[in-house]
Amino acid sequence: MLFTNKKACQNILGWDRKVQTDDKASGHINFAPTFDDNFNWNLDRLTAAQFYLDQRTAGFTVKMAGQAATRLYNGLCDYPDADQLTVVQIENGSASIMPADKIDLASGFVSGGYLATALLIDVRNLRTRVQRAIEADAAVIGARGE
Repeated sequence: MLFTNKKACQNILGWDRKVQTDDKASGHINFAPTFDDNFNWNLDRLTAAQFYLDQRTAGFTVKMAGQAATRLYNGLCDYPDADQLTVVQIENGSASIMPADKIDLASGFVSGGYLATALLIDVRNLRTRVQRAIEADAAVIGARGE
């Protein structure tokens, strides 16, 4: 299922158009569709956008939230069946994302280096929230499937 920019951002996610434009202009919102995608939003992009908005609400900068959401989007594409994804950063600053059930954080050594930080993202619940928002928007009387 694909959604236009207006339908996805304004109607489903409640992302103010001016704020969205300013955020995209920062160059850190690399999960958003481009001209090549006909500006269409799929569930993975909407999920990354919801995560981005959650991070912004929590006080993260556009840059930090955008980078984390872009990494999440890449993880959603690479591991479409994962229920949880873990972003790991090793002490040299290198970061990657992988399914939570494929990583052992207890050893303190991952991806060829010593673990500095790890962030678990429950993709299953995040996707469910986005799906509920899609359904709520569709239930609005007179809502158009733009």
